[in-house]
Amino acid sequence: MSLLLMNTRPKSVEREIVMFAPLNRLSIRNRIWGIVAIFVGSILLTGALDVLTLRDTLHQEKEDSIRQLVESAHAVLGHYQNLERNGELSRELAQAAAIETIKGMRYNGRDYFWLNDNQAPPRMLMHPISPELDGKLLLDDKFNCVTSMRNGTEGPFVPTDGKKNLLQAFAELVAQTGQGYVTYPWPKVTPDGKSTPERFPKLSYVKGFAPWGWTVGSGIYIDDIDAAIQTRAVQHMLLLLGITTTLLLLTSLIARSITVPLLATMRTMHAIARGEAGLDKRLAIQGKSEISELASNFNEMLDHIEIRDRALLAHQEGLEQEVAKRTASLSEVNRQLDAELVERRRIEKIIGESKNRMHALLDATDEAVLLLAPDATVLEINTFAARRFGKTPQQMVRTNFLDHMPPELAKTRRHMMRAAVDSGDVVRFQDQRGSTWFDNNLYPVKDENGVVESVAVYAKDVSEQKRIKMDEDLFLQLGTVLMRWGVDSMAISQIFCDGILPIFNLDAACIVVTGKDGKLSLAAASGSLTSKAMARVAGSGSEALACLPLASVIASGKHLVVSLTNESCAVCKARNEALTDCATAILLPLNIHGECWGVLALYGKEPDQFTDSLLQQRLLASANRLVITLESALRQERLALFDLALAEVGNAVMITDVAGKIIWVNRSFTLLSGYTNEELHGQPPSLFNSGTQDAVFFRHFWQSISGGATWRGDIVNRRKDGSLYTANQMVTPLFNAEGKISHYIAVLEDISERKRQEDELKKNYEHLRALNEQLANAQNQLLQSEKMASIGQLAAGVAHEINNPIGFVNSNLGTLKNYVDELLGVIHAYSAADPLLAGHPEFNASIAARKAEADLDFLGEDIHGLLKESREGIARVTRIVQDLKDFSRIDSMDWALANLEQGLDSTLNIAMNEIKFKADIIKEYAGIPDIECLGSQLNQVFMNLLVNAAQAIETHGTITIRTGTTSDAVWIEIADTGRGIPPENLKRIFDPFFTTKAIGQGTGLGLSLAYSIVQKHHGKLEVSSEVDVGSCFRVEIPQRQPEPAAANPVAA
Repeated sequence: MSLLLMNTRPKSVEREIVMFAPLNRLSIRNRIWGIVAIFVGSILLTGALDVLTLRDTLHQEKEDSIRQLVESAHAVLGHYQNLERNGELSRELAQAAAIETIKGMRYNGRDYFWLNDNQAPPRMLMHPISPELDGKLLLDDKFNCVTSMRNGTEGPFVPTDGKKNLLQAFAELVAQTGQGYVTYPWPKVTPDGKSTPERFPKLSYVKGFAPWGWTVGSGIYIDDIDAAIQTRAVQHMLLLLGITTTLLLLTSLIARSITVPLLATMRTMHAIARGEAGLDKRLAIQGKSEISELASNFNEMLDHIEIRDRALLAHQEGLEQEVAKRTASLSEVNRQLDAELVERRRIEKIIGESKNRMHALLDATDEAVLLLAPDATVLEINTFAARRFGKTPQQMVRTNFLDHMPPELAKTRRHMMRAAVDSGDVVRFQDQRGSTWFDNNLYPVKDENGVVESVAVYAKDVSEQKRIKMDEDLFLQLGTVLMRWGVDSMAISQIFCDGILPIFNLDAACIVVTGKDGKLSLAAASGSLTSKAMARVAGSGSEALACLPLASVIASGKHLVVSLTNESCAVCKARNEALTDCATAILLPLNIHGECWGVLALYGKEPDQFTDSLLQQRLLASANRLVITLESALRQERLALFDLALAEVGNAVMITDVAGKIIWVNRSFTLLSGYTNEELHGQPPSLFNSGTQDAVFFRHFWQSISGGATWRGDIVNRRKDGSLYTANQMVTPLFNAEGKISHYIAVLEDISERKRQEDELKKNYEHLRALNEQLANAQNQLLQSEKMASIGQLAAGVAHEINNPIGFVNSNLGTLKNYVDELLGVIHAYSAADPLLAGHPEFNASIAARKAEADLDFLGEDIHGLLKESREGIARVTRIVQDLKDFSRIDSMDWALANLEQGLDSTLNIAMNEIKFKADIIKEYAGIPDIECLGSQLNQVFMNLLVNAAQAIETHGTITIRTGTTSDAVWIEIADTGRGIPPENLKRIFDPFFTTKAIGQGTGLGLSLAYSIVQKHHGKLEVSSEVDVGSCFRVEIPQRQPEPAAANPVAA
């Protein structure tokens, strides 16, 4: 069977074998080496491309760098030319100041700028490294060294013959495009200010300054480009060499790992096939590769063959072995019992030794380790944990662990123990005992049934790590509030005093600041310092100077630990009376710029709390870090004061560069927008975009100001917190010396309140208008109701007036029919006498002529038809009059039971004249029950819906009327095949006065009134429509009305 399976291969495998036939001719080793060769080739190609693109990239970086530097020097010339143009400096003074400024400008330590004029020939105006060239024409051959030139900042460099004059090349570039690049060899400047004898490739950028006819330029050496390329090439070669070597080694190992077991497998298979090895020979299986799977399948085949051969022999030997087995079983059981007893003793010994070693290990650790029962009884505890409670392990075993703790801490531990026992999961938490922090880990120990039988507790002292993290978090918070909100030094002091207490378990902390007059002022205080204590800590005037410890720290600039029980200082004695809980203090100087800015005083409850030198060093480190933060805060305070002096105006002011990036705002702007200066700097004004103004608005806005015009108008912006405000804004472009826009300045006035008042007036106006519309709607609905009531009364009166004569006519028609029947009987009887008159021609001729003239046969037939049609007409008039009464329901204006299908038929009969030429009526009545309603009002609803359906059909269509019931209501659907209702009109279809009909064909009140009537019945009126398909209106009315509505028809 196994051989048969081995010879059966899926067709997909056969196709793959054919597809990879060329590769199958290669050995596995050669295939692996081929993959390595492809990989190394790709690395070589990538490295070559990288080296080729590196030169252009480095050269472009050099060009951009030197151009930006020259632009900055060009801006200096523009600044002094503006001073000349504004009349603040004469041209000579402006030019001299500009030359001196640019002469002192350096970058990269030693690179510089020069100035030359644009005369023919050009003259060097200023060279900061070779001042001997100032004012000279550079006509020596050593200046005829230009190797290439490029006009502007784009395009290729044009090579020269290497003999063009340097200044002449500068002048040509400025004359053509105003700027350009030049390459030439030039000596380098040594660190001692001298020039090297050899020359190096240099790239210079020059830009003309038209107002003065000058050219400013600077250059950087580019010989390091080739060195960088060579370095990159060497790096690539070394990297390639390392990768190639590694690949060769790995490939060799991989190839051997494949070919060695494969060859071994093949040799074994050949030996079995040739009979050199028996069926008990097995292939070696190593790993889980395809080769090992092949060997495993082959071994499995041999196993099946060997099992089959051994089956008969095993059966023969089975009976003999069974007898021997039963004989030996009894002795084997005895032997196993003896061995089990020996093994149990050995295990007990190992467990005892292991337990002793575990106790020794646990006692050697600096972590508290306990084993607790689910009720917190101590089962095991190491020495370190017991020592924490001042006891030995023997004293704590079999006691309740929670009894050794304070109540609050015991409550937390009991909750955590319960969580570990109930969930069976590891519980981790951190708690504090005094100044010590512990990381606690509770590991449930479960029995073989998964029930927690004990809890292993590991508690580690992490106080030092906690203090370090809290200290870092404190200064991170100080840095954050300083950089983000720009708080002052007093706020920084207060935050530090609040944050330092839990880190070092302090009772109180304060910072006092020394004034120039020697007086102390309190900057911050926290902890147990009361207002009385704070005043005495600070002191004033001579009292502060009389405080010996404070005076010593201020004078020496060194920290001091003082005992609060020392009464040698009167000031300290008075202060100590206020600090009743403190026993010691450490005073730390806060030295800023070599002077004592203030003193940090820290207070503790324990007399020896600050005696540890390591703790003193940590507190000094925190004080020094505080000094750095205070320096930043004080510096920020001075900058804020300077900014306030320059920018404290009522309106918000913003300045942007020509690209629209914000470079400066005043305080009013930050208050208005909610952003800080740091958040606004470099941001575009679109940061305040509220979405109120569209893209067209901003396009016109930018077209206006970029064209040089001032823009004024109102704009809605968004603050940082997301709220909106309206500002009256004026944006003015600022021009540079060349007449180009360099900046924009915007002045904003917050007019949100004014806009709010205007909006409030508009809302009030709209509210009044809506009330007026509601009043008009109510009046029209009342008028419509009164009109319908009048029509109903008129219909009732007309019906009454018609019913009487109709009754007479109907009765007389019956009598007339009887008379006619009798007359026709008489005439028929006379006809029997016609044969008798034949003998009397004088009578017979006259009678025959009258009969022919009257056509008695036709008259006898037609008169019955006329009477029948008259009776049918009378019946139709009677039915119309009854339907008219049913429609108006003048006799039933109260809530009553009515059948809506009958109301539909009555309404349809009245409206048929409007409908019959436009649509066919399809009724799909379900036989709905009578409901409690105002029948006449619902008939008005049906009339409106039926007439609207007919009017919606343009040529000829179908109107389908369906009825049905739900659990507690009935429903009526009136669907037409008309033109449908556009989606934009569906949401307004029930609004008063909304109509899509032509002027004069509708008031827009029909559906609104129908909707109100259905609402009075606590029902629903819904519509669904599709353009060019039709509409369907669905009316749903409860079968019974709520008690108040049914009992109070006036309310309805």
